[in-house]
Amino acid sequence: MTSRRARTGAGAWLATLVLGACSYPQLSEAPPTSHAFDRPLETELGRLVGEHAPEHPGETGLYVVDSGLDAFAARIALADRPRPRSTSRSTSSATT
Repeated sequence: MTSRRARTGAGAWLATLVLGACSYPQLSEAPPTSHAFDRPLETELGRLVGEHAPEHPGETGLYVVDSGLDAFAARIALADRPRPRSTSRSTSSATT
């Protein structure tokens, strides 16, 4: 009878062998650029970022946070920002 440790080691070795053989296919050309939203300047965040973007050419605007707690705090801070009352939200679905 094989020991549990031997089976676990054999399973880990097999998984490493199988997954190690996996690789991404080589692309003959760059994938097309995609955008999540085609009218970013219509949003509060888009307008805020758009005002400062010319001051930072070539930068992405991304900031990597160190922990999940920091990411959660940033989302809460963004959600808690006051919004103008004159903005009306459309109930129609977005078209693609």
